[in-house]
Amino acid sequence: MMKSNNIKLLRIFFRNSKFTQEEESKLHYLYHQISLLLIFEIGSTYYKKIKSIIVSFGNKEEWLKYYKENNIPNFHWYLGTGSASVIFDYDWFYKLEFEERKKMVFEMACESIYNIAEKGKQFELMQVINHIIKKFKDVRQLNTNYVALEQSLEYKGEDLLAKLIFQFNQKIRISLLVFGSQLSGAEVIIDEFDYGYIEWLVTAFKKIEIKENFIYLTGSKELDYLPLKINIEKLYS
Repeated sequence: MMKSNNIKLLRIFFRNSKFTQEEESKLHYLYHQISLLLIFEIGSTYYKKIKSIIVSFGNKEEWLKYYKENNIPNFHWYLGTGSASVIFDYDWFYKLEFEERKKMVFEMACESIYNIAEKGKQFELMQVINHIIKKFKDVRQLNTNYVALEQSLEYKGEDLLAKLIFQFNQKIRISLLVFGSQLSGAEVIIDEFDYGYIEWLVTAFKKIEIKENFIYLTGSKELDYLPLKINIEKLYS
């Protein structure tokens, strides 16, 4: 998946009256990959601008601090900004395997965004979310790998395809994968780090190009490893 430019912000938050702030933050960061997947899927077919969508999952005790019981769940939409406060079954959540948890978060986020759109009478967005729900209904393992850049290249007469990918496993790994008739996804690991919000980072890389025998990856000056120079010949060895 690659970034959509018409959704400025989409985040999923986890709230639980029994959790510390650190425990909540770990969940925010870990499932940020679901937010990125939804940004791509919604942005692929929905072309209106969305300023922000915030989906918050909390236990009932947490929401009773802010809402009367008959106002839970709570959905809101106004001028391109949406929010949802939804009851989340943490006991059931922690009985699931990691891939099942990802699917649960994804499905509940889709349902929440649908309800946000319904509240704001955003009928096109409702249709898009319905399509996404159907598309992923039978998918057991969500592919949340995020393609930040993709570029066709040529080297010594061979057509190459280079992809800069964010991979979400125990850590976030940024890799450059290069494909060609003699290369089946040669990988150069660019960086690896713990989970966190990475909206700025997925837009920090600007260009992949070939000069002589090297692939150059360029982007933000805030990244001290850029520009990066990669010897193409070493990819074939």
